[in-house]
Amino acid sequence: EFSQTINYAFYYNFHYNVSIAYFSHWLEHTFAGIVGCFIIFLAMYVAIWIIQYSVWKHRIKQINDKLENK
Repeated sequence: EFSQTINYAFYYNFHYNVSIAYFSHWLEHTFAGIVGCFIIFLAMYVAIWIIQYSVWKHRIKQINDKLENK
């Protein structure tokens, strides 16, 4: 489910990524620093998700095509 993916992304980002970056002083201790970290993580997460979705969609189409040709 897409909603599970979104929930996982937000949970992981807030509980791990932002907190570790905040306490390790990898980002500014301001609202802008936290939002910037969130946006960077979200952009990477979405890019990886789209790539994985496209790859698996293509592989499933190949499998279905092979099954139809039998």
